[in-house]
Amino acid sequence: MPSQQTLKLAAIGTLAGAFSGLFGVGGGTVIVPLLIFWFGYGERLATGTSLAAIVLIGALGALAQGGIYGNVHLLTGLALALPAVLGFSLLPARTLLIVAWISQTFIQLVMLAVLQLGQNISGAAADKRAQATYLDAESILHECLELQRHLQVQDASGSDVRTLLELNNALTEAIHQKVKAPAPVTAHTT
Repeated sequence: MPSQQTLKLAAIGTLAGAFSGLFGVGGGTVIVPLLIFWFGYGERLATGTSLAAIVLIGALGALAQGGIYGNVHLLTGLALALPAVLGFSLLPARTLLIVAWISQTFIQLVMLAVLQLGQNISGAAADKRAQATYLDAESILHECLELQRHLQVQDASGSDVRTLLELNNALTEAIHQKVKAPAPVTAHTT
């Protein structure tokens, strides 16, 4: 099974390709921030690593577009590449600062969206728990009111039971008094 680092690199490459294909942005806008965030690379190391990956990606893409589909105008590509190379070689520090700023801003925007989504999910879960707690409390209150009503009925009927018990005790005492009294003497005939 691939290591976690290999899986993260595959995810970065997949995201870079998807963003590049869907939005036409360079893969560096995805690769640099994720190398910084996931691997702890410094800005310069992340930018250089991203450029190395993009060289290979760009070369393969150009070969596929030119060789398979015929969609490459070689002279225009060279006309764009030469000034870009000169500009990069003359101002590498500033270019790195711009790329670092773009990467930092991209990370902030992505994290803002992730945090907002997390808050929305957390808020919905809290609302659901609050509703369940309210329904539980309402159910418990209903049960308590029913129990209170039952106890009030029991208390009211309890006084009747006490009266009956007192009457029963009085009758039992009277019966015992009669039983203790001497029985009348009667003659037996044999």
